[in-house]
Amino acid sequence: MNTSVQINWNATIPIIIQANVTGVNPLTQIQFNITDAANYSTNVLYTNPNKTSALITITYVPTYGEYTNFVITANDTQSLSVSSTLTGILICGCQSLDLENTCLFDTTQTVINPSINQVKCSCLPYYTGE
Repeated sequence: MNTSVQINWNATIPIIIQANVTGVNPLTQIQFNITDAANYSTNVLYTNPNKTSALITITYVPTYGEYTNFVITANDTQSLSVSSTLTGILICGCQSLDLENTCLFDTTQTVINPSINQVKCSCLPYYTGE
């Protein structure tokens, strides 16, 4: 997975991922390994009758200072599995968002880990975003 996901602290973020099996074996299980994430829920919707395709929705509410890694593993009926890490997560450092405080998603402030970058915040005078 190599998709950009833009996240603001304490905002509900739906992350939607498509899982497909290229052969004829149906998906039997989709597992989530989400580190350091206390506030998330998941939903798997199989998009065809033979379960070779699914939409996975992770609803995530990040808390300040929590840097989550999302690893998704899919297994099929032949015990074959594949894992993938969601990369390209951009976290905004604005402590509050309004017309004066805006996230600069095109400007990286800090590289948190290979999957997550924190972006700059354009804030009102005398306020900062970390």
